[in-house]
Amino acid sequence: MSTTAPRADDHILFVGDIQGSHGPLTRLLKCSGFNPDKHQLIPLGDTINRGPANLATLKTLHGIGATPIVGNHELGVLEGYRSKILPSWLKRQTVAKDLFRDRQVDAWIDWIASWPTFLIGPGYIAVHAGLHPVLSLLETPDSFLTRVRICNRKGELPSNWDGLNHSFPRAYHPWHRWYRGRKHVFYGHWARMGVCHGERTTGLDSGCVYGNPLSAIWFPSMRMVQSN
Repeated sequence: MSTTAPRADDHILFVGDIQGSHGPLTRLLKCSGFNPDKHQLIPLGDTINRGPANLATLKTLHGIGATPIVGNHELGVLEGYRSKILPSWLKRQTVAKDLFRDRQVDAWIDWIASWPTFLIGPGYIAVHAGLHPVLSLLETPDSFLTRVRICNRKGELPSNWDGLNHSFPRAYHPWHRWYRGRKHVFYGHWARMGVCHGERTTGLDSGCVYGNPLSAIWFPSMRMVQSN
């Protein structure tokens, strides 16, 4: 576990995919020196679903006034919960065992549904998966913002890439290869890639739910902090 206290000008802590890993989240908040009265916490999507303590994670985030980004897992949870028959894949997820059994589940679902698909602030953009190389954020479908890993320069997604390796089809590259914006983009979604620092992009999904550290970064100092 690395301890990285915020600088005086740090006001945002971006954190990668939590996936219901409440223990690492609480340890991260402690070792980072996060203060909800001074700082904003922005989880970068996939905040719940696979981990052991989804409800506790939501309660902690809500209690400190966090501003989570919607990830593909949240979209799947919302769609599945609102369907007439709960999909079999969702029955196997831990959200079905804790969140869906809570008496306040509808209120939690409403809160999750209110999360944005991206945030823009002075010097930064926060999104779960990535940005389209051609379309503006408002023009980009949620499915792209929450799922893209690689694309071509037109923003087209490969039809035969399973995402399980780092060999990409010809003319396809990680989405940030095409990024030319000035704001720094913080994203998650790609645990196999791990923490990924670029000139104007930072990926923070270090696969916490698979036993790796939970990763976060202070902004604007860009100081990393991790907790397992």
